[in-house]
Amino acid sequence: MLLNKILNAVKRILNINKIYHDVEYLKEENEYLKSLFKITVDITKAPKARGDLRTLQLGDLEFLKLFDFICKENNLTYWLDGGSLLGSVRHNGFIPWDDDIDVAMLREDYNKIGEIFKKALPSDKFEINYGKGFYNKVTRIIFKDSPFQIDIWPFDKYYTKIEGKEAELELYKKVNKCNKELWTKCSADKVFKGEIPFPEDLLKELTLKIVNTPPCNCPPAADFSNPTLFRGPEVLFETPCVFQFEDIFPLGGHIFEDIKLPVPGNYKKYLERWFDDYMEFPKTKITGHIDINEKYKNLDKKYEEIKSFCIEYFK
Repeated sequence: MLLNKILNAVKRILNINKIYHDVEYLKEENEYLKSLFKITVDITKAPKARGDLRTLQLGDLEFLKLFDFICKENNLTYWLDGGSLLGSVRHNGFIPWDDDIDVAMLREDYNKIGEIFKKALPSDKFEINYGKGFYNKVTRIIFKDSPFQIDIWPFDKYYTKIEGKEAELELYKKVNKCNKELWTKCSADKVFKGEIPFPEDLLKELTLKIVNTPPCNCPPAADFSNPTLFRGPEVLFETPCVFQFEDIFPLGGHIFEDIKLPVPGNYKKYLERWFDDYMEFPKTKITGHIDINEKYKNLDKKYEEIKSFCIEYFK
């Protein structure tokens, strides 16, 4: 009976394109699979995705190379974040079941994205999305009418040195308060629908007021050269997203598929914040986003379009 359940679960996971969008993914078989994989499979040697999912990843990769080039040309600093960072470190590319790109930037560069990318890319091909349709909150650059996109997560500076879990929690409470005030004063639903612009000025005002005081009023412990970094208050995470400046800078580099890209200098500590034992199979579901079926529509055509665009762009 147990063997049959394991075999059935393995058959399902091998058919990635079928189970990838199953919200009830693996249910009771999940525990059997995790035990089986932990004993028999080295996650770093997991095979790459295949079929539509691999095509989707390759389209994202073309976009990421374009993004990297434009950032370097305009002195914008970014680093791989989230699943993209994990994929780079653990798989030298995409996590086999991942379907998008995540990067992060300091706020000063993040605020330049719109102007720079609008000049660099044609508006009939690309869209700079300030929160519309995506968590109500962060910037996404999209190859229009396609699933190829890059999500960009902002980091802000906190000018008081954070030491210990208690200090982290105090900062997190401030960020939490800032988040609640932002989306109380501004309609997240209207931002999501594109009816009003993202409240950038309000966010800046609240961050200064609640999280940081203006530089001229910073406390004696303020450290301007080596600040604590935290994820912008637009999006609130369950875990305090707090890092020491030296955890991220100076940036290092790591292979992602066939290109070397920037990563946090101490990427081990960065990943442990997010994924605990990041070199093992995840403790929860390993599927990606539930809108995967939508992403597969006209995928081959869109992949050829972004490939052709990038070939022309780099001529």
